[in-house]
Amino acid sequence: MKTTIITPTTGAPELRQACISVARQMQPAQHLIVIDGRKTADHYSMYELTMGILDSVYAYAGANGLTYKPVVMQLPWNTGRGRMNGHRIYAAAAQLVETPYFAMLDQDNALMPDWVQRMEMALHDPVLAFVTCRRRVYKQDLQTFIAMDTQESIGRSKHGYLLYDTSTWLMRTETMRKFMPSMIIPQIGDRALTEAVYELPHQHIADYYGTLYRAPENLYDFFGGFK
Repeated sequence: MKTTIITPTTGAPELRQACISVARQMQPAQHLIVIDGRKTADHYSMYELTMGILDSVYAYAGANGLTYKPVVMQLPWNTGRGRMNGHRIYAAAAQLVETPYFAMLDQDNALMPDWVQRMEMALHDPVLAFVTCRRRVYKQDLQTFIAMDTQESIGRSKHGYLLYDTSTWLMRTETMRKFMPSMIIPQIGDRALTEAVYELPHQHIADYYGTLYRAPENLYDFFGGFK
């Protein structure tokens, strides 16, 4: 396998759809799931929540003839507090993976089945440091479609700032290792990373909407305006 997909998690229910999307990839990838601490704010065990979700994913994979063998590790404390989300985990994981390609998948997003295949084909060009795709925007159920993202996660957004969403990247691991400090900025790690590497040779696949993005409820109308 050429790609490792990193998913930080607190054991949220949305993780199931993220994992199933990795299991359904036409081109296999290693999936590293990092449990971000021991207890949720409601004092539930993140480990037990995560493993319960994974049992459901294993059952789905078995029933559908899929092979899914993620690597699961747990941190002794939560690194996502203070609006860091999973960015510290993404930055650290770049030093841990052994594959040449590195991808980040938030626990509340998902990937189209051909995502790894399509993105690896693009990154095969040795000149490129990374490739990105576009997003399909859904409501919180990840079933109700809102719009194709033609304005936000496209590099230089229609609103003036630089942004490739975390879950749209496939990057050479060596590039992520070099620029990982950019991720360690509360809330805006993906925007800071985009700004840090934007001038490197890369390809934004404008006609491929490969990432399924779960929009916050307060942004439904905003994304709905993209139609």
